[in-house]
Amino acid sequence: MNRLVLSSTVFILFAGLFGTFANAEEIPSWVKNNAQYWADDSIDDATFINALQFLIAEQIITIPETEVTENQSGEIPSWIKNNVQYWAQDAITDLDFINGIQYLIANGIIVIEYDDVPKLSLSGNFSSGDFFHQTSGSTNIEFSSEKTILHLGDDFKTVNGPDLYVYLATDKQAKDYVSLGMIQKFSGLQSYDVPDDVDLEKYGEVLIWCKSFGVLFGNAPLEK
Repeated sequence: MNRLVLSSTVFILFAGLFGTFANAEEIPSWVKNNAQYWADDSIDDATFINALQFLIAEQIITIPETEVTENQSGEIPSWIKNNVQYWAQDAITDLDFINGIQYLIANGIIVIEYDDVPKLSLSGNFSSGDFFHQTSGSTNIEFSSEKTILHLGDDFKTVNGPDLYVYLATDKQAKDYVSLGMIQKFSGLQSYDVPDDVDLEKYGEVLIWCKSFGVLFGNAPLEK
């Protein structure tokens, strides 16, 4: 069969219909339905590849860059379809499914143009809480297949204060927030793990917050 090149078309088609999904439990049901249809030969390879492209573009799954081997078969082996069918039926894990996709990439059956795959990124710049509580600099969130990390940039700076914490919050008043821990230092690059279950569409403000006195030292709205 001919190599199938993953394009960004499906991302454009579906980006307006679906939000960003944080974990495997939130993979849309139509994806596994398509997987089952493909395993049953009810849809063709290109249609299923489009579904995979959507998953990669939306970073629902992350396919690590995979080296293409010299010995390429050019055909999808039957065990791949078996694996996809088992995955659609929840009989094997997402990792097993991804390993099968990596096999297709390594054998040149699927060609992923990594530079063309949209990368989800969130970043923002701090504004001071008020005249006395000055904060400046940048922040960004780094996504990987293993974890999500919030970075305060090397240009970050806040005034020395007691009991300062880094929050992800719904607003500047910290009415609803997730604490990432006490601030590590008052200036410079530093990193904080973000729990896997945090909805970053909801918690879109990074706060530098004095926990003891309930005072905002600085906030940075996260934007794509």
